[in-house]
Formats: sequence, structure tokens, C-alpha cells
Amino acid sequence: EEDRVLSGDANMDLIVLNKMTKQYPNGKVAVNNMSLGIPPGQCFGLLGINGAGKTTTMAMLTAEFPPTAGDATLAGFSVTKEPEKTRRRIGYCPQFDAHFMNMTGREHVALYAAIKG
Repeated sequence: EEDRVLSGDANMDLIVLNKMTKQYPNGKVAVNNMSLGIPPGQCFGLLGINGAGKTTTMAMLTAEFPPTAGDATLAGFSVTKEPEKTRRRIGYCPQFDAHFMNMTGREHVALYAAIKG
């Protein structure tokens, strides 16, 4: 898969991760040179043991925080150079959602829609 991405054969894919790496300030490498492409309409699951880097990968892909190295594109937009455009094109439901107990589901949707724009 890395060869396909690096050769440019994944350029038409909806999501492309190109040597994306995240190293935390304490030196821990959570994601190391991850490359993959996901074509439009593809169903994709990211599986792994605790600490494998799944949450970190999604945080980089959603532009929650930048990769240490490499980049990803979503619908042709770079998560490092155009984070606001990528955020508008992705929905992400993490394992533990931030929600308020006194709000309904509809109120949560309205709140997060207003925040995201």
C-alpha cells in the first residue's frame, strides 16, 4: 500500500495518508510513517490494540493536531495546509464523545454544527 501511495497511484483516492508520523514531546512515536489510500465509496475500519495509534491517526486526519512529519489529504485538501477545509468534509465520532447530560441529542447536533460552521 505504501508503494501505491508513494508512486502516485492513490492520488484519486478520497483519503490519502502519506508517510504520516506523530511523535510526542516525550519522544514516544505513536504513528510511524503511515501511508494508505482509501478510494471513494470504500468502507474502511482502523483496528488495533490499545496504544497502536488509532486515535492519534484520526486526530491527525481530522486536523485536531498536526502530524510531526508527512501529510494527509481529504478530498484533495491537505490536513496540514488546509485544516479548515478538511474539517468541513469529515465527520468523526470518537470512542468517548464529549456531551452534556442536560442536553438532548438534537441540541448536541445543533451545538456541534454551530461550532463547526
